[in-house]
Amino acid sequence: MVRSASGKMVRFGESSSLERANSLKRQKQLKSHLATPVEPVEKFKVYVELRRRYREEFNAVLYQHMMREFGSVHRFFLECLHDFFNGHYSKVLQNEAKKYRYPDVEFFDHLKMLDLGCGPTAYASLSGSAFIHNIVMADFTHANLIEINKWRNDMADAFDINFLAQIVSSLENKSNMRDGGYEIIRRTKDSVSKTCRCDVTAPYILQESQNDARFDVVVSSTCLEAACLDVPTYENAIWKIAHQMLKPSGFFVQCGLTGTTGYTIGQTTFDCLPLTDDMVTRAMDNAGLRIHSFRHLRNQGHVYGDRFESAFCIVAQRVMPIPT
Repeated sequence: MVRSASGKMVRFGESSSLERANSLKRQKQLKSHLATPVEPVEKFKVYVELRRRYREEFNAVLYQHMMREFGSVHRFFLECLHDFFNGHYSKVLQNEAKKYRYPDVEFFDHLKMLDLGCGPTAYASLSGSAFIHNIVMADFTHANLIEINKWRNDMADAFDINFLAQIVSSLENKSNMRDGGYEIIRRTKDSVSKTCRCDVTAPYILQESQNDARFDVVVSSTCLEAACLDVPTYENAIWKIAHQMLKPSGFFVQCGLTGTTGYTIGQTTFDCLPLTDDMVTRAMDNAGLRIHSFRHLRNQGHVYGDRFESAFCIVAQRVMPIPT
């Protein structure tokens, strides 16, 4: 049982008729807005330039090495993802398997996950691969997809993410943390079924044949605040994730940063939307997503580009039907 927005205790995944009506109304309004987007010329130019910069100026190799400098932030994200998959989500899957009398293994084989804005590493999928064996990795930047495919194909110059996998190995109580890390990496590589391009600011997020795909889980880590430079674009991206990407009752997990204005790779700085907690929760609510947890790690003097206030991980579930 969970508490609804009105304070009433309802079954997990259910909502009151008033909540459903209000959420459906908001979704129809957002869908109408998405169907006929009218953007000022200045805003259009901003996103044309943003896409160009990520295509031409983003250095995926430098970004990979920069990840080592933010150990506490990535440890926090990995802990949150582990807790979601091995705690809350594991219980949901087991209950569903029992409900429909599926053996656990058979039931898990039907699950699909999207790592949205995966970047040049697969760290956000490390915990999910313990349960989901069909993972699609998507990113806007071609250089990132090259790095992911080098890693998938065990190429000699692929970036070694075992320093991140060892954190997951420890969380999973592996007897040997280093060997456990490589075991988790192999498990994740075997679970990745496809890589493809995405653009969360486009009318359809996935750019290849996956537009009609629906996922049981969508995970996105430090992507949306970098790709969406204004609040309406961010809210539209969340709506599209909820209603293009998620199956009914599917989960969206966003790991991100509040208060960051940008980040720097080498000598190149990329702007970000300085998210607030209210922006994030409002976007989830407007998209018909019910929030199950919202965790924070306050900035303790680490520098991420310019600055940030806190790292966060929010878990939300799609509980409403697609509006018609």
